[in-house]
Amino acid sequence: MPGYLIWETLRTKLAPVFTPGKIKAMFPLMEGVGQDLVQHLAAEVEKGEAIDVWQLMARYTAHVLCAIVLGADAGSMSEAKSPMREHVMSLTRKDVLAQLSLAISLLAPQLFKLFPLTFTSEREETLLYFSTVQMMNERRQKGIVRADMVDTLMQLRTSANKKQSKSGADRKSSASTNHTEMDDETIVGNIVAFLIGGLDTSVSTMTYALYHLAVNQQIQDRVRLDIREAIFRHGGEFTYQALGAMNQLDCVIDETMRLYPPMNFLDRKTTQPFRIPGTDIVLPKDTGIVVSVLGLHHDPRYWEHPERFLPGRFSGEGGKARPSHTFLPFGDGPRQCPGLRIAHTQMKIALANVLINFRVSVTEKTPAPQAANRRKLIRKSEGSFELAFEKIS
Repeated sequence: MPGYLIWETLRTKLAPVFTPGKIKAMFPLMEGVGQDLVQHLAAEVEKGEAIDVWQLMARYTAHVLCAIVLGADAGSMSEAKSPMREHVMSLTRKDVLAQLSLAISLLAPQLFKLFPLTFTSEREETLLYFSTVQMMNERRQKGIVRADMVDTLMQLRTSANKKQSKSGADRKSSASTNHTEMDDETIVGNIVAFLIGGLDTSVSTMTYALYHLAVNQQIQDRVRLDIREAIFRHGGEFTYQALGAMNQLDCVIDETMRLYPPMNFLDRKTTQPFRIPGTDIVLPKDTGIVVSVLGLHHDPRYWEHPERFLPGRFSGEGGKARPSHTFLPFGDGPRQCPGLRIAHTQMKIALANVLINFRVSVTEKTPAPQAANRRKLIRKSEGSFELAFEKIS
């Protein structure tokens, strides 16, 4: 089966994992971690110690991912050196060879297929594979059901197996679909991809969002008021519906991802000859394309004062005035990041819980965000990123 058909078939099979209904079912798991975040932050504030926001959000995100993906308590908020968090954060190798492998996979994918290159840790992937398979077997044997990603993937496999048995497909048909069956390796592979893709990108966005709210106290006050009003309108409870009504927080997250897109660029490939509109240039089939997300997000043709933090540009009619495909934090089209709703939800939960309980401000040691490092795919602060938190009574 051609590679693009394998991708398309898997994408279709995995779509149910990311529906609003599934995310709503996961909400209690994520909000539970949000409450743990508040308790941990309150304890740190009581100690009077400096708080490294990057590390704080890394602990929160690893905890959430373990909860909604693996159904496991990572202990990230209670343990300074959580084994589960260290395991998840070690999935991506940090050495030079790994960076070279990642670059080759993007810029010369044919070479990547010829050589045994990888930018993930084989040891960590193997540990995750066996622990996940063991967990799935235990759930099947004991009838354990949780509203997490593993459950959904197991249900997809059961459903696919039933359909295949019922259809009585011949051996030839079975061989043609062999590459897309939901076996243990496919399930764990998608879990690894989700864990890697969901960690640093969310941490980066939440850290820079809190930084800009700390610098812009009036915007912080407006967002806090909007969060409180959303909770009040929904019976005084922090519910999934209340979270959806926190529109000011949506604008803050979008503006942060505009200024600091999770990925500096997108890579695509033409599936058929394509003429660039307004020109005589025709791109042949299978031409590699690089889209500068960072460039689009800072282009003054689409964004007034592009270097300023102005969340209001995403509210009301302002968010509809720009041409399409000028805001691409998660990509767009058929290959848009499937986990964007989950990422957005977990970020809103963390930021909302922090802002209704604490006032955030800068300190003398707070670093100004650095310009994008074009050698890195994902923006990351060098060293600690300190902010001050004051408990709100």
